[in-house]
Amino acid sequence: MLLLPRTLAYSSLLLALALLSSCGSRDSTSPEPETQNGDAAAERVATPAGSATPASTLEKSSVVLLPYGSVQRASIWNLAEWKDKADKEIDVCWENPEAAALPIRELVQRSVAETWATYSKLGFVGWESCSATSRGIRIFVADEGPHVKALGKYLANYPKGMVLNFDFGKWSPSCQSTREFCIWAVAVHEFGHAIGFAHEQNRADAPWECSRDHHQGTDGDWNLTLYDPESIMNYCNTEWNNAGKLSARDIQAVQLIYDARA
Repeated sequence: MLLLPRTLAYSSLLLALALLSSCGSRDSTSPEPETQNGDAAAERVATPAGSATPASTLEKSSVVLLPYGSVQRASIWNLAEWKDKADKEIDVCWENPEAAALPIRELVQRSVAETWATYSKLGFVGWESCSATSRGIRIFVADEGPHVKALGKYLANYPKGMVLNFDFGKWSPSCQSTREFCIWAVAVHEFGHAIGFAHEQNRADAPWECSRDHHQGTDGDWNLTLYDPESIMNYCNTEWNNAGKLSARDIQAVQLIYDARA
């Protein structure tokens, strides 16, 4: 038997206790489809942990986003035509509208209008068939994991930049029994990525077991709010996609970037 000096043994005990206290228990009852949203790499917004930065500081950033690299502030939309306009409009179009009935496409449009566009000056316009010159967010409908192929403004005119699933045959069949709810909740989540937000569980200040089990996409450089366990962008949320609603901190974050409506 090896005898340790008293001070060393005491230090070892303190270290063991600290490690035990940092490991929280995982809630295994969290409702979620078989596969989470399956977002591609190139997703993450994040600054010094816990800080809140005014939207006015965005214009000072000149960091460039590299494909599948770290997501930086430069992914935030800031179109020249927004100057002196009440709404910050982003064009949206459908690459294969025939793949979804009009009421389903209108459901997606309404989900975004009643969340991100309600609590900020963002406006999503168009929603027609894509053309060769379409310059905004291009949506492709397919029975696969919903995802975006870039973050924020780098989706502009990106072919099949956002993929949404309306059938749930191959991906998340459990959504077939709650189809409209799943379409709504997934659309709000993916449009969060489309305006520059990444997965909340990737943050350095997220619970260790959450980041370990659900880390997805690249890490970023700007935390708009404190860590948010209720964010619609957080896979560790006990409500899958926060039941299609924005959390209080989601609202705070989108207003910091795109301003609040009067």
